[in-house]
Amino acid sequence: MVSQALLNELKQIILEDYGVLLTPEEISEVGNTLVQFFELLINIEQEQNYGETI
Repeated sequence: MVSQALLNELKQIILEDYGVLLTPEEISEVGNTLVQFFELLINIEQEQNYGETI
């Protein structure tokens, strides 16, 4: 789960960069999706590095 402070920061970034004002539910979905995406990237990186050490 993403903290409210980070969600507020994300909301401001999206508003400033894209001119889009999202609802709290939409911001939460975007934030959680970003976290899941980066967790996936970390897992892929770890699997690739694990394969190189064997």
